[in-house]
Amino acid sequence: LREMKTTVDTVTKDVKRLQEILGTTGKSFSPKLRAEAESIRTSLIGRLRVPITGPGAMSDGERELLQSLIPDVTSSFSIDAASRTRLESLQKRLDNNYKSMLNANGISGSSDVSNVLDTKESINSIKGK
Repeated sequence: LREMKTTVDTVTKDVKRLQEILGTTGKSFSPKLRAEAESIRTSLIGRLRVPITGPGAMSDGERELLQSLIPDVTSSFSIDAASRTRLESLQKRLDNNYKSMLNANGISGSSDVSNVLDTKESINSIKGK
């Protein structure tokens, strides 16, 4: 759960930054923004591999799927509204996966997994587990 929480937090931060870049005028002509956006996109593909496609080696099809989920926000041919929708959809999908994981572990209704995990660890240490 901690790993998933870290993934959700990092992806959320990266998606917000891509949305900021998306809203920047002249983004497709800025080498700095293009490099930053590509770096974030590559990082997201790596981070989202397990939550979206599952563990194991990534196939070419899975790589294509992940690349299609994360838009190139600096492309001259991208439509900003479509890219924004894809980013929002990606964030919602990850949030739903995370909530499902919490529910599967009997942690429903909690928005802060770190507090829940700390509480579970404290209880287990008291019990001597």
